[in-house]
Amino acid sequence: MRPPSRRKRLRRAGHKIRTSSASRLTRKLPALSGELVQSPDQSPSLFQAANLWQFGDWQKLSSYGETGSTRSRQAGKIAMLAASANLQQGATERASQLIARAKKAGCTNKEISRILVAGAHLNLGKASYLAGRRQERHSAHFHAAAKSFFGVQSADASTRAIESEQLAQLGVPALWRRPDPSRRTFGRDVDRLIGDLATAIPSEPAFQVAAAERLQRRGDNPGAIRAWQKAAELMGESTPQLFYERLAETYKAQGSFPQGRLQDEQIRGKIDKYEVLRQLHEALKPSLYLEIGVQSGKSLALANCEAIGIDPMPMISVNLPRTAKVVATTSDDFFAKHANHMLQEPPDLVFIDGMHLFEYALRDFINIERFASPGTVVVIDDIFPNSQAQAARERVTQAWAGDVWKVYEILRQERPDLRLTAIDAFPTGVLLICGLDPSSENLAARYGSLVHKFLGIEDLPLEFVERSSATSLPVLEAIAEIIGS
Repeated sequence: MRPPSRRKRLRRAGHKIRTSSASRLTRKLPALSGELVQSPDQSPSLFQAANLWQFGDWQKLSSYGETGSTRSRQAGKIAMLAASANLQQGATERASQLIARAKKAGCTNKEISRILVAGAHLNLGKASYLAGRRQERHSAHFHAAAKSFFGVQSADASTRAIESEQLAQLGVPALWRRPDPSRRTFGRDVDRLIGDLATAIPSEPAFQVAAAERLQRRGDNPGAIRAWQKAAELMGESTPQLFYERLAETYKAQGSFPQGRLQDEQIRGKIDKYEVLRQLHEALKPSLYLEIGVQSGKSLALANCEAIGIDPMPMISVNLPRTAKVVATTSDDFFAKHANHMLQEPPDLVFIDGMHLFEYALRDFINIERFASPGTVVVIDDIFPNSQAQAARERVTQAWAGDVWKVYEILRQERPDLRLTAIDAFPTGVLLICGLDPSSENLAARYGSLVHKFLGIEDLPLEFVERSSATSLPVLEAIAEIIGS
């Protein structure tokens, strides 16, 4: 017969046996997978409640704590966990009742505080994550929650599960949160992680920026362009200058955006847009010309007067006149910080050809009108996409107009006092606007609601594809008509 093991001899002598944190956790939560354990009286068990707490099932856990003896320590602990779940859902009155029940069952204030503190760390961890803090910050909160709930010995074993489940409630894919850097496939893991995050939470700019950086370093410039532009779309007027500089680097590396389907790349027009601008300069003879969206400088070079070009990522490839000045910043930043001293006299002619998203172009028009005079003429590019693909908010074609066409529709609906003349210009049409009113606050006051309304419109109306609202007059006659009216 084999002699008893040392462990058995120690147990018989009354010594406590130290066990690993993993086995201790297994004893505390035997139902991490499979069916949850039920207590003999079919009331919820402490194992069940602890399991639900760890995995953040607040809705189910919040209903616990009513059955069982009020004098049972187990019932009291279940009531504590149920109170924590109710606090997570904002049911403070119900939580107070359960805490009173826990105290009646013999739970101490220290025990109750430990559970409530653990719940507070869960919220702090999620808040830290949403605030964009470093991973160490939100991970530390989840570890503190595990430590407060399970104790020091079991904290490490449960932190990963708690963190994964809590972030999963925010829509973060649980399986790809932490790639293993020791694996050869670490780079692919990171790419998949970033892609999953950008897909799971598309409204989070940080994930789009991370995706853009990874795509850019891998040489996928079209993908990086789309990701940078998506980040700018989400951040709006708060987009940092650095993002535009990175976008410019990507465009330079790409050369030209890849072509989409042949039927989506068709372009047309009765007169080139640069010729429209040249004739406007000749007819108006402006003293000050303002341009938003300089790019290569081809349209800015047409000015024979003092000219200001605004672009956060200018890529000048032509010789500009000495009277032209390029301000390398966003249009929002220009109007917030520079316009008051650079536009002391109203511009006579303005060309808007910046970000191909309607909310940007609308914001540009609103800002311009504040510095305009009734005689100022504004030209907006890209009001006539040639296909639905060219009108997409996310670029998929070489010829891209975005959804700037919506600005034309908004002005028709909201500002009947303006004189609007659409021209069938190559390649994506232009809109001439006269009769500006610097005192008008209508568009600014309704900007938020208008953006919300038109973001919900995805289909390009047929009239814009057919350009049925374009003037039938030759450009010079159309210009003469709008100037004289």
